[in-house]
Amino acid sequence: MRIIDARRSNHGFEFPVVLQERWNLSKEYGIFAVPVAFLIDEKGVIARKVAKGVDEILALVPQGLAAGKT
Repeated sequence: MRIIDARRSNHGFEFPVVLQERWNLSKEYGIFAVPVAFLIDEKGVIARKVAKGVDEILALVPQGLAAGKT
């Protein structure tokens, strides 16, 4: 896994974005759609509905921002 800094700064958010390698995260969380995004809380639990596809992923960003303010 690696954290993608350029993409998050381009979209104006500060929470970490991780790019998985070899389906590691998908295996751990049991989701195998592409592209997919997880909003994972500080305990490692999926905090919101899994986002599938670009539109759902971009819609998840404001939720991640809001979660970081609580």
